[in-house]
Amino acid sequence: MRAEVERVLGAIRTKDIVETLSSLVRIRSENPPGDNPEIAYFIHKFLEESGFSPRIIPASLKGVTMYNVLCSLGGAPVLVLNAHHDTVPAGEGWTKDPFVPTIEGDKIFGRGTCDTKGSLACMMHAFKALSLVEDDLQGGVLLMAVADEEGDASHGTRYLLEKGFVKGKYAIVGEATALDIIVARKGVLWLKVKIYGKSAHGSLPRAGRNAIQGAVEAIRRLSEIDLGIREHPVLKRPTYNVGTIKGGIKVNVVPDYCEFTVDFRLLPGTDTSFIVKQVESLLSEVCEERDLRFELEVMFSAPPHEVDTSSPLVKAIDWAVTQIRGSPPKKLGRAGSSDVVFLGKMMDAVDLGCSGGRAHGPDEYARVSSLEPTAKAYALTALKLLFLGER
Repeated sequence: MRAEVERVLGAIRTKDIVETLSSLVRIRSENPPGDNPEIAYFIHKFLEESGFSPRIIPASLKGVTMYNVLCSLGGAPVLVLNAHHDTVPAGEGWTKDPFVPTIEGDKIFGRGTCDTKGSLACMMHAFKALSLVEDDLQGGVLLMAVADEEGDASHGTRYLLEKGFVKGKYAIVGEATALDIIVARKGVLWLKVKIYGKSAHGSLPRAGRNAIQGAVEAIRRLSEIDLGIREHPVLKRPTYNVGTIKGGIKVNVVPDYCEFTVDFRLLPGTDTSFIVKQVESLLSEVCEERDLRFELEVMFSAPPHEVDTSSPLVKAIDWAVTQIRGSPPKKLGRAGSSDVVFLGKMMDAVDLGCSGGRAHGPDEYARVSSLEPTAKAYALTALKLLFLGER
């Protein structure tokens, strides 16, 4: 048993992961547009040359095609390793070329190094190393290199789940966590509110119906709605944020239109439809009082997520990380969403990944020293679940 474990872990080396991560960074996979197949072909080639039979799964929706890679190892999938290969646009403010990987000290800079090409490279090498003991595994591993996490996941993880491509009992999503375990995430609900009034000359405001003033009153009353579950041990409290507002055409015209958007972050146990109904009721009251009309659109919704810390997955990761770095991982929550919320609807799922910083910002980086331990933690977790009989 020890020999097999040492064989797998010995095959995972920092220099190899850095080389793969560097290649991933050089391939622009910004989303939007998210439709560049080159990175999927690179991942496919890596896996094929490693002796696997990967599949590229295109998803064509809304006039855009994006590309996912799936690869299986062993028998029926028990553990899913998921990381996204798309990134946000590079943006401004970089002191280095975002698509030329640059190593300075313990940091490797480049768009996607932290979110999540670093963890993806770790998963690819962990997956490759596990093939050395494939015949001994009691179950299989499914690797998912997915598109569109930086969008709404409709071309990526959500698509693959809805089409039945994904099966498993446990899932690890490779968001950067510094090898701590993210066991809970807030749900996301994005709403767009459109208020319609009647225009008039600015000197005769009573002749019109001011849509902006109606929107302002609606925004004021948002503080009165019930956001469901009030407190969570790691996620703390639910929140909302009015992110955008626009309306009116000229200072001396009563505005007949105004729209605003709201971002709700909700706790596990809260039904998003409960929030939508409250907002609808609020808008109905405001518009009836002011003789206005409204439309409400759900722009995006992702459920809250939480996994029981007594899950065999969490226990296996806890053991694996402790073996690798000598200290147990923390069990944390995050306000932001990830693909874990979709996988978590059908299996125990957590986020676990390498260390890094400045995700979505200039000079994004991953810590080189975290890459090998992360890949080994993935591999050792798989061995704990599928080889050492801990499931």
